[in-house]
Amino acid sequence: MTKYFKEACSYMDLGDKETLAIVSAVNEADQRLIMMNVSNKIYDFIKLKANEVDFGDIPLSKGDVQRLRHYKLVKQTLDALERLCTSRNIQSKALKTTKEALANLEKDKYAYVGAFMRNLDYPCTIYNFTVLSIIASTSMMVSAITEYIMDNEGTTKFAMDSKHFNVLDDNVVIKNLERFNENSRNGKLAKALSLFTKAHARGILGTMAAISMIGAGIYLIFNIIPILREIVYYFYFCRTSLAEYLEVQASMLEINASKIEYDDDMKDAASYQRDVAVKFRRYADKLDINDKAATAKMSKEIKEEDSSKTKFKHDDISDSIPDSAGANSSLF
Repeated sequence: MTKYFKEACSYMDLGDKETLAIVSAVNEADQRLIMMNVSNKIYDFIKLKANEVDFGDIPLSKGDVQRLRHYKLVKQTLDALERLCTSRNIQSKALKTTKEALANLEKDKYAYVGAFMRNLDYPCTIYNFTVLSIIASTSMMVSAITEYIMDNEGTTKFAMDSKHFNVLDDNVVIKNLERFNENSRNGKLAKALSLFTKAHARGILGTMAAISMIGAGIYLIFNIIPILREIVYYFYFCRTSLAEYLEVQASMLEINASKIEYDDDMKDAASYQRDVAVKFRRYADKLDINDKAATAKMSKEIKEEDSSKTKFKHDDISDSIPDSAGANSSLF
């Protein structure tokens, strides 16, 4: 019995005699079918919440993050944060993780583009939530580590508080981006997604069943679904819109740009920067409040679900008894 089949069996009601007999008797091929059916059930629960999350125009980029309408804004904000960290000799795990996640989406874009071309729900969901996580993480970094202060000339400048980096490292969005990077780094995620897309194109099966037929698919199911679960629940409970995340980033870049634009009139520059800084703080404060609330609700929901872990009887996940179970078990 593989570790992945053991994981699938932990969701099965082994107190039910028929279910226990089936999982004890099935061969490797039918074990994969059970894993597929269990993962489909789990994913169905996740999708109920995923369908309620507003991705804005992220899906319109169709798997190519560089086609995202706000890609340039996100990229410029990350670059600005990196310059600030470098100038102050600050090492940021959160910044490194977010930039790596963006680079992984760029590197593996053909795996996601292919999924969007065929409208494959599971890979598209991974892509949409990863992009949303990158945008949210970038904005939370801006919000958490930068403050706007007025110098003697009345000009608004950045001040950074490095202690907030340690807090960000434990943020659920950034931690799940780190897990996404771990799976992307070794190439298994892109390979599994590509095989899933090819299986669908060949007409093997039109759902997650396709990836259950390949070794990489089993890895995908039981390594990515836990990541999706946390991040889906987080954004389900989070009340921050995509526009609000982007407004924080735009405000940061606006203040930088205004110093150049109003270089001949520092009075106008100071007035303009104050207005932008007030707007920034309003959005940044809301981000912080919503992040704390969403994290608490997500943790509570997952804890409650885990404490009363859903247990499936075999007839909950399949309409028929696997052939190998019938052949190997005296119960049938």
